[in-house]
Amino acid sequence: MPTIKYNPDSMPDLSGKVILITGGEYYYTNNEPQSPIQSLYTMNHELMPVFWSERRTSADAVIQQIRQAGSKTLVTFLPCDLASLASVKQAAETFLAQESRLDILMCNTGIMATPPGLTADGYEIQFGTNHLGHALLIRKLLPLL
Repeated sequence: MPTIKYNPDSMPDLSGKVILITGGEYYYTNNEPQSPIQSLYTMNHELMPVFWSERRTSADAVIQQIRQAGSKTLVTFLPCDLASLASVKQAAETFLAQESRLDILMCNTGIMATPPGLTADGYEIQFGTNHLGHALLIRKLLPLL
């Protein structure tokens, strides 16, 4: 089966774009330089990754690394727990209050092979996180897209 490899040079110019990425720190902290998400951090645009609320420390570390690397990308932290619909709603409302547009939304966060459990709202944890959390986020941010 043929493989397609990602080429960072194939990324279009995203200068001035507002991009929101759920789980935006994963590929950066796991040293995956050939990922599209990693490439986004080196471009010149506004970027607002949405991180799990318990990952504030890793979010701050990633933002500091990006700034130290000399990137002109404006990276900000927006806390959001996709397993909590109240948290997703709050994050979306915060984003809507701060931004007048959203050019790209990357629903990147996902969990798998987790122990059985429920979200704060009583849904199966994997379904609630991977699907319901993102569905609500998209619904709330759709007016800006």
